[in-house]
This record gives sequence, C-alpha cells and structure tokens, in this order.
Amino acid sequence: QILVDQIRTVPDKAALKTILQMMAIFYQFSTSNDDVIPCCSYYMNNMTLEYLINGFLAWLVVKQLPHNEVLLCDYPFILGGFPKYLLLLQEASMLQMQAKGSAIEANQQNFFMQMVNGFNFQFPRESPFLRIKVNRETLLDDALSETQCILMEQDLRKRIEVTFVGEEGLDWDAHGGLRKEFFSLLFVDQLKTKDELFSKESDSSALWFNAEATSDDTLQKLFLLGVLFGLAVYNSVVVEFPFPTYLYHKLLKRLHGTEGVGCPLVKKSIHSEAGLEDLKEVDEELARHLLSLKDDFQDGLYLTFTISRGNTTHDLLPGGDDIDVTDENVEGYVKAYIDFIFNSSVERQFDAFSSGFFRVCESQVMGLLHPKELKGMLIGQPVTDLHPFEKVAVYAGVTKDEPLIGWFWSFLHDLPQDKKRTFFKFLTGSDRIPIGAIATQIQIHVAPVDPKVPLSHLPLPTAVTCMSILMLPNYPNQELLDDKLSKAIDYTGGQGFGFQ
Repeated sequence: QILVDQIRTVPDKAALKTILQMMAIFYQFSTSNDDVIPCCSYYMNNMTLEYLINGFLAWLVVKQLPHNEVLLCDYPFILGGFPKYLLLLQEASMLQMQAKGSAIEANQQNFFMQMVNGFNFQFPRESPFLRIKVNRETLLDDALSETQCILMEQDLRKRIEVTFVGEEGLDWDAHGGLRKEFFSLLFVDQLKTKDELFSKESDSSALWFNAEATSDDTLQKLFLLGVLFGLAVYNSVVVEFPFPTYLYHKLLKRLHGTEGVGCPLVKKSIHSEAGLEDLKEVDEELARHLLSLKDDFQDGLYLTFTISRGNTTHDLLPGGDDIDVTDENVEGYVKAYIDFIFNSSVERQFDAFSSGFFRVCESQVMGLLHPKELKGMLIGQPVTDLHPFEKVAVYAGVTKDEPLIGWFWSFLHDLPQDKKRTFFKFLTGSDRIPIGAIATQIQIHVAPVDPKVPLSHLPLPTAVTCMSILMLPNYPNQELLDDKLSKAIDYTGGQGFGFQ
C-alpha cells in the first residue's frame, strides 16, 4: 500500500519505473501463490478518466516498439476492474464508430453508383447498427438464427439494437434497456435447456461444458452462444451466466496466444492447470472425494488412471488402464482427473465457444485483465443498494422534495434484497451492474402521470425499460403507493414494460 501511495508523488520516471517494477515482483509472487495479496491491494484510485484513456491510447501506439516511457498499461495490476471496464467501453466505442463510419461510407458509394446508373439498379443499403429481431416465445432459437446471419466480422463490431416482435420499444437510447433484457432472457432460456450444451451437478453453483455435446449441430450452437456472450460484453451488458472461474483463465490463456495481444505480467497470472478449488465450483462432491483420496489414500481401492463416463472408459494417461493408483502417484492421479474434466474431455466444446467469443472480443484491453476481473466484468454484481441511484435520479413533472418522491424511495429502501433486484430489473432490464460501477453510470427517471385521473382509476406504475423511465401515478398517500408499486413488481417478475 505504501508503494501505491508513493506513485502519486514520484519525482521522475526512473524512480516511478523502479517502484512499479518492485510492485510487479510482489504481484507475480502473489498470483503464483493463490493471490495471497489481493488484486485490489495494488489498485490506484482516484485516477481521472481523461488520464486513463490518454494512457491507454499512448500504450496502443508504442507497445510494439522499444520505449523508455512509463505507461500504466505496462503495469495493469495498478488499474482496478472498473477502470479497465471503462477502457473496454472506450475501445468498443472506437470500434463501433469505425464500423458505423464504414457502413455510412458504403451507403454513400452505393448512392453514387445508383446516380451513375440512372437509378436503374438498387444497391443494398447497409445498416450502421447490428439489428436483431426476436420473438419472446422463441427467443433462444431466434437469437441463434439471427446471429448465424450476421457473422461478417465488421457487422459484429457495430452497436447492437434489439427489437422484440410485436412490441414498440426502441433500443436506440444509451441506457440499452432492451439489450439488457434480451441478454438476460437469452441466458435464462439457455439455462432451461442446459443439458444439451452444458452439465450441472445438483450441489454445484456452476455450469460446465457437456462432454457428450460433440455433434456438429451442438458445436455450432456453442460457437453462436460464444458470439452472443461476446456481443453482451462488447455492448456493455452484464449477464448472470454461472460459468466457473477457470473458464476465464482458459479464455485469457487463448487470448494471450494471439500475437500482439496482452501483457507479459498478466500472462503469468493465468493458471494453466485447474485445481480442486476450481472443481468445487463444478462438482463439490467430487472435489471432496478427490481431496480425501489425496490426503488419506487407502490401499485396496483398485483404482487405475482411468475415468468412466456413461458406458465409456477414458485413459487419464496413455495406457492408464494398466497404471494402478498408489500412495506415491495419487497426487498425479488427482491432477490428471481434474485436467480431464476441464480440458481434454471438452476441448472441442471450449474451442467452439471461445472461437465465437473472440470473433467479437479479441480485445487489447481484455489482455490486461486478471481472470477474476474478466469474470466480474462479464457477470457484474447484483444491485443491492438503491441509495446511490436516488442521488442521481432525474424527475419530470415533480421535484425531489414532494411527498410522492419521499414515499417512493422510502418504499424501495425498505424492500428485501431480492425485491430491490426485481425492481431494478423491472426498471432497467437487468438487476446487475458491472463490478465497481458507480451510480452515475445509470440514471433513474421518475415521471409522474396526470394527477387529475380519478383515484379509483389510478393504474399501476409502469416502466419504459429501454430508457429506464418509471411512469409513476400521483398517488395521494404512502399506503396506496406501496400497494401499487409492490403489485407492479410482483406481476411482472421484473420483466415487464409499460407498453406491453
């Protein structure tokens, strides 16, 4: 912590570089020893966005050249998860602007060609956005089908716009409510059909690839799901999909294999081998069994270096059926068993998924991330405290000092945690925000409707999710507001729009 504090007052580049190199030694030691020094201990706080982005742009220019500059991105461990998330947004925004500019230029050239040909030929018009249209009833199939049609890499770099069939919502606003709901519902649907592509043990909190999913059809679905997962990241949408932490090690390991991507310091923090802690996320009972076997091996178990799956027996090592497990080699047996689950048995499945993911997200910024930071960036954190959002709320038709607004926030703050998440999803399309995100990134607009409506006819509150606007009738008392707002949240389950 002393080194982190000294960075702000270092007198010259040489001294600053020495301090950063000392911190790098601590960082490398820590990441090689189960993060004995938490990643957050290295973070520099209170860094301005302008300084952060300028440092990133300078790094992109000179990273491939010999240089004596002290660039923050050469030491990414001092950047917190949220600053890196902001850099990812900046990188995505730059690429989206390039893709949009290319589409506009193509349209201008096509119009010119039409003029030259006397408008006798109609040239196709290219959209500057990546438009996806889905039906709620067949959302997963529609999403996979739409993704199949847009696999030109330039298309995937455009900003996504989602339309639900038969609904009036527009996804043009920066809040991206429809995008959030689309991805949220998409991965909920995928979880319902998990057995085809993924497997989950009853005592597990995480999904892993189904080793039996080897047909061309299922591998193509995994590829398309990887594309959609990448699109969620690229379009600043967090998704609650229960992958184990080791997936993010595997993704970053593959990314760092790409020439010109990543940072050597980060590459050393990526585990090449899965361990018992990783297995606990996928199959806690099996992890306990292997730990017991490793710590207290008993003769007479007649185990060999094999694993049985269904009616098939797989060798964990060449000739594994002829290698008995003994007290001397049981540790190697446990390592081989875990490696089989996480790597060799699902090599084709992971390759399909990661190929789809990096079709969108082969990112310079992502190469700066620690696996835990990547996980936090992708799945975010649930909204559990609404006070920060109260401070930045914007009101129309009322002021924040009127009784209605006081009743409103009083009701929300008294809700249990799960209801707060449901309300936030009702309003914005998602109950999650990026790790470390601050409330200024998300605004809540409260817009009371006509107060002249008779009390007996006052409707429930409704949400224009695509713009995070709550339509709140001017209820005359706290009790009526509590009742109406509670019903609105419960009826929709956090997934309703005012125009449905």
